[in-house]
Amino acid sequence: MKSGRKKKDVTDEPRRFRELVRAMSDNFFDGHTEFKALNPEQKLQWLSACARFVYEAQQKKPSGRRKLPGS
Repeated sequence: MKSGRKKKDVTDEPRRFRELVRAMSDNFFDGHTEFKALNPEQKLQWLSACARFVYEAQQKKPSGRRKLPGS
């Protein structure tokens, strides 16, 4: 099953994701997750879970709704 996305879109996703994370303020990491206390591997796992949530949410959203920030 084809996703309908171009190869360039797929290869730009990691770069785009890093840009979005870099643009986030400390308010996104305000202590609820104790993000700053996590080791690098745990931070990657946390960010990966967030990215997966955003991806899955975008796949399930009805077409007439607002897009998620950065999409």
